[in-house]
Amino acid sequence: PGLERVITQILGASRSVHARKNKDDPTHTNAVCSDCHDSHTMTKLPQDSAERAAWRLTVPERCGSCHDDHLDDYTSSVHGRVVLEKKDPKGAICTDCHYPHANDATNSDFAKLFIVRACSECHVENSKSYADTYHGQITRLGYANTAKCFNCHGSHDILGAKDPKSKVHPDNRLKTCQKCHKEAPEGFVSFQPHGNAHDFKRYPEIWIATKFMVGLLAGTFAFFWIHLLLWLYREVKERQAGITRPHVQVDRLGIPPGKQFQRFSGWWRLGHLLVAVSLMILTLTGMTLMYSGSAWAPVVMKLMGGPKIAAIIHRVNAVVFVGVFIVHL
Repeated sequence: PGLERVITQILGASRSVHARKNKDDPTHTNAVCSDCHDSHTMTKLPQDSAERAAWRLTVPERCGSCHDDHLDDYTSSVHGRVVLEKKDPKGAICTDCHYPHANDATNSDFAKLFIVRACSECHVENSKSYADTYHGQITRLGYANTAKCFNCHGSHDILGAKDPKSKVHPDNRLKTCQKCHKEAPEGFVSFQPHGNAHDFKRYPEIWIATKFMVGLLAGTFAFFWIHLLLWLYREVKERQAGITRPHVQVDRLGIPPGKQFQRFSGWWRLGHLLVAVSLMILTLTGMTLMYSGSAWAPVVMKLMGGPKIAAIIHRVNAVVFVGVFIVHL
């Protein structure tokens, strides 16, 4: 297992951005093993050991010997203050966010998705609430085209939300959102990216809306199931009693026996078909997002052509559904 691990790391490192030719000096790669590891004392340090804790504190400075600009930003960030000022090894360091032996360019989907998973390791509760948003659902499906942690909070220069320079400070949030949502108005920042539907004290509107929707769905299904069961119960009882009753007494209406009537015209049949199909497609596209963490959801999303095409499919069927509803009224 030890040899297999070494081989895996070597293969990963050989494909990483560090193994590529240096732009300033093409005769050398960006980094070699000894730039990060001490060549004479290279060993795997046990988890939760004092040696590993001491090593973690040295990583930012070691990475910063090449990435000096990033080190400057990191030093003044919330993570940097914990590690460099308080000497707390539990703070986030470079290798927590950038996989050390397969370090890919940060604009690759692999790197972006890896960083989200890395943030989730420490920020568990915020990770759960993020996963419930559209941004998080698309990310969990394996796509990197929606906002991730670093798009809102920054990367090396992350600051606390109360810091006036923070990207998520109330005075700066709209500008941060407008990086993706160009025409976002002032009210756009009322969106709660980490809203918790179970926390009434902090998010009363979300709590009330969630409870209302659950009650509405439960009440609707309960009504129809109870109605169906009572109807079946009556049918059984009437059949046991030998009671038969035609729904329409055609003889009293002067209708010849055997005569048939067309219940719906072609347009109405088309309308019913559109309602049924559009509702099923809306359900499929919606459930794929709602259960984005399941094994089947990424497969369905891929079959639909990805989240961008799925979003178009969802909206087209929403227009069809609402259109038929309005015509019906």
